[in-house]
Parts: sequence; C-alpha cells; structure tokens
Amino acid sequence: MVRTFIAPNKYIQGPHVLENVGEYASKLGNKVLVLISSGGKKRFGAAIEKSLEEAGLEFVVEVFNGECCRKEINRLDEEVKENNYNLVVAVGGGKVFDTAKAVAYYNDIPIIICPTIAATDAPCSALSVIYTEEGEVEEEVETESECRSGRLCNYCEVSGPFNGIRHGGCFGNIYRSKSFL
Repeated sequence: MVRTFIAPNKYIQGPHVLENVGEYASKLGNKVLVLISSGGKKRFGAAIEKSLEEAGLEFVVEVFNGECCRKEINRLDEEVKENNYNLVVAVGGGKVFDTAKAVAYYNDIPIIICPTIAATDAPCSALSVIYTEEGEVEEEVETESECRSGRLCNYCEVSGPFNGIRHGGCFGNIYRSKSFL
C-alpha cells in the first residue's frame, strides 16, 4: 500500500506565537487576507492585527461566515483578486481552513494556518471539503497549497475536569494543564 503524507513546510509552536504572526507572514507576502472565525477574532484578533501592523504589512480581516461553501469562497476570491493579496492567514478551525486553502489554491498564493481548536487535520490535508450553504457536502477540492504553507500553534491553558492530562495530538495544539506543568 502506498501512503502519502502532506504537511506544512514550516511548523511553529509555542506560547503566544500568534502574537508574532506578522514576523512569519512578512517572509511570505506583504498584502494579507486574514480569514478568522468570530471566536478567534474575539480571542486573538487584536494581537494578530497588532503583529501585522508592527511588521508593516497591508492587511484586511474578514470574519468567516460559518460555512465552507462556494458563496464564501467566491466572496473571498474576489477580495484577493481585487486587492492583489499575496498571502492568506487562516485563524480558527477546519471549515475556516478549508475555505482559506481553496482561496489560496485558486489564487496560487501561500497560506498560514493558525488553529484555535485542540485538533484538526485540515492544516495537513491537501483537500478542501466544500459544503452547500445549508451544510451538506457538495464536493471535495484537491488543493496543493499545503506545500507552500506554514502552521502556527499557540499553547493554551486548560482547566476543569481534565486537569493533569496533556491534550492534543501530533497535529493538535498542545494543551497544558495548570496543575500538570
């Protein structure tokens, strides 16, 4: 059996790494489309915007509409083309990443993926699952943008019933329990 593994060409992980996204982004482009989930914007938006500003990058922040569908991909594709963005930064979870990967792929530009959830395989797959606006699977688009991508992972503190257990996996964010470390 033949197996293929596709992964980002750079993987950066550590505490508060999203606060330095501008430094990493500046090595890949100077006009950035940031696609971010609403929760990601609340938690990390200000830090990401500050970092991009400090790096002297031109950028726009677009809040993800909640579904990886043709309408959302086309909306963002138009934004990239009209403004000549040359890098996509995706912040959130799997559907945000699938949308951003499709946009990056269709425009042949690099992407930085910043997970805000414990584990997702979307950053390491060369595939975007496209849904209808109602949430039904419509198609799968093979993307090749992963070979030109990077991934940033924050360390996150976890408290509650799982204290003392290290969470995450090979491709998940690493969670640190306050009582464990």
